[in-house]
Amino acid sequence: MERCIKSELNEIYKPLCAKSNEICDSFKKAGYKVASGFHNNHYVQNGEGFCIEHYPIPVLRITGIGDVGIDIDVVWMEIVLDKKIAVSLDYPSLARSYSFEVYGSENFLSDFHNEQSSPHEIVEKLQACDESQICITFTFPKDCSPDNLIDLARQFEQRNGSI
Repeated sequence: MERCIKSELNEIYKPLCAKSNEICDSFKKAGYKVASGFHNNHYVQNGEGFCIEHYPIPVLRITGIGDVGIDIDVVWMEIVLDKKIAVSLDYPSLARSYSFEVYGSENFLSDFHNEQSSPHEIVEKLQACDESQICITFTFPKDCSPDNLIDLARQFEQRNGSI
């Protein structure tokens, strides 16, 4: 008997929705304002290039911080910073604690850092770019604790005030 496509989709989306609810509730309990939705067309690095994810995933907008996406294999947090703030960050220190990518806001395929590059080169690349805002996406295991995401959010609040 053929499996129903809706059953297959429910098997995929049920844990994503549960994780989204867990993260959303945790941010709300920590005092953040959160909006949720489903968004598709995310670009992700695939070896040397990028591929588009046509399917929608739960995305939480954390007011004053950025977005948290719950993807099939990872949870990510994207923070958008003014270039002035982005060039002042200690990327080698961040790299000791987090896995992240740095790219342009206007041209999101402008890749300033990924897992194959050195965090020591980021500031020089950012200073040479024409972007006015910089995106940093931190990736976490799909079973990460919401506390890890909240801790990261607080680090950026403490450094930069309200982002």
